[in-house]
Amino acid sequence: MASARLLALVAFVAGVDAHGPGVWRDPGHYVSDSSLAGLRFIAEINHNLMMIGTEDGANWWYLKGFCSGPGMTQITFDFSPKGGPSKLTGTWSTDGETQTIVWPDGNAWTTTAPTTAFEVTVQDTYWGLFIDNAHAASGTFAGVRVIAETPQHTLRMIGSDDGKTWWYLEGICHDVNDNLRPMFKFDFSPKGGPKDLEAWWDHNKIIKFPTATCGRSRPIPMTSSLTHSAPRPSRHACPPSSTALYTSQRPPSSQ
Repeated sequence: MASARLLALVAFVAGVDAHGPGVWRDPGHYVSDSSLAGLRFIAEINHNLMMIGTEDGANWWYLKGFCSGPGMTQITFDFSPKGGPSKLTGTWSTDGETQTIVWPDGNAWTTTAPTTAFEVTVQDTYWGLFIDNAHAASGTFAGVRVIAETPQHTLRMIGSDDGKTWWYLEGICHDVNDNLRPMFKFDFSPKGGPKDLEAWWDHNKIIKFPTATCGRSRPIPMTSSLTHSAPRPSRHACPPSSTALYTSQRPPSSQ
């Protein structure tokens, strides 16, 4: 009987909607709508949370966490990779339009809509914010992919195809100066794609994926190129050591 109650409880918890996925703005690092500084991108798998974020709009980090408690409103992350506590818990809430996570120090993250920062491209890095034109729709997060390399040679990607739901993938990279072989491999199996999808970076602003199909001749996610899209670092933060070229690009409008 006890085991049956435990199984029922597990099933109930598993069925509770998770909170946390989406794009969040940390006011402690936010600069302006023309900068990515202070943005946090969160995906969820079975109540486990994955976050990629940036303080300056150019350098990106990755953290792991989970949601728990009544209604899955307790949001916990391990901030130790950033020098913070290993178990920091905030409280999720919503007023019907805007979602909020309030942390113990009073800092409140809020969900945000796409800004002008998503329309600027940068060259010379294979991490940061990219746009998949196969899914992009102006004014939404559709087609957004955020990539962080942490630890070295391990890639983390968070993205959205519809601008509302967010997924998480992992991959690996090797010496990006070697042009004789693919530079990246991503595991797209969580999205129904191949486990080892190879990709090339053009040393400019594009990550190229091969054209392929999986199951029922349906195109796999992200068969098109990803175009780099990330703004100049905030003046309030230390810029990266490498020099980047900046151009403007607007994702295509949805039809």
